[in-house]
Amino acid sequence: LFENRLPDLFLPTTDSRVRRERSTAPAKALAKFLDSAAVPTPCPYYAILFADGDRMGDAIQRITEVPRHRALSDALSAFAERARSIVEGEHDGELVYAGGDDVLAFVPLHRVLHCAEALGQRFERDLAGFSDANGASPTLSVGIGISHFLDPLRGALDLARQAERDAKLARDAASEAAKAGGKRPLAGLAIHIDKRSGDVLKISGPRSEVVEEIKTLVERHLQEVIPDKAAFDLRELSYLVHEPLADAERTALERLVDFEAVRVLARKRPDRGASEEIDTTIRDSVVNVTRSGTESRLEANRHLSIAESADRWIAARLFAEAETQAKPPKEEAA
Repeated sequence: LFENRLPDLFLPTTDSRVRRERSTAPAKALAKFLDSAAVPTPCPYYAILFADGDRMGDAIQRITEVPRHRALSDALSAFAERARSIVEGEHDGELVYAGGDDVLAFVPLHRVLHCAEALGQRFERDLAGFSDANGASPTLSVGIGISHFLDPLRGALDLARQAERDAKLARDAASEAAKAGGKRPLAGLAIHIDKRSGDVLKISGPRSEVVEEIKTLVERHLQEVIPDKAAFDLRELSYLVHEPLADAERTALERLVDFEAVRVLARKRPDRGASEEIDTTIRDSVVNVTRSGTESRLEANRHLSIAESADRWIAARLFAEAETQAKPPKEEAA
């Protein structure tokens, strides 16, 4: 599906010129196919999903009767069975394994967020009858690694495993904030995107809220009301506060960066319909640019930094691209 990889089909031929010549006909056939599918070049990224149950040890330790142990085992087995239908039947993925509270799967990029939330909700329903000492039932934290198809599989798996570890850290932070507010503990989600240039883009937070946030941003991209370049401008702007500074200087610089972020967004236009500004409500929902403003709706008791907000925007752009390509081509009018 990638024209620049076609010569590799003729690797036994060592002459690169001959390989290019032999790939000419396949390249023409590929171009014709992609044109009929209305896809210029396929998105070269895919997702690996790692999920793991939270507070399972505490829930198990509280069980003192054999029938309850059996009930827990049955609940985990039932979830493992449902995990296959969720991954493969509902989200077009490929389940590698589902063993109790562990899940590993390959999932198409445009379905992976939906799949993560569906698995989490199913796990939490199945395990709702088992709780820890604080009365909290197990949840499911999810790590998503997004890699280029040419990257070694070992590296892609490591990326997803690290995302799952970061999801646990996000779970701990979110649960502490929830506990302080008298709410139930939350599951975590982390997304690591390796674009093969620059640092790995990392997003983390409460699972359901991050999924909802990214899905909202994806919808904005699909509606073509978010300019692509704005997020990268904000990301560059955030680098200004990475330098070591005295407290007073840092505070002053952060305030300047906040105001500059507002100015950047105020002058940006969507990619299409360039005569219109970004809608104020869209702008405010995408980036919480002032630390003195209203509380972030994404994570209780903390504000997203400009860098974190920009990273969500950049990630949503990739998911939106995958979603666009996944749609069947429109039928031409007769």
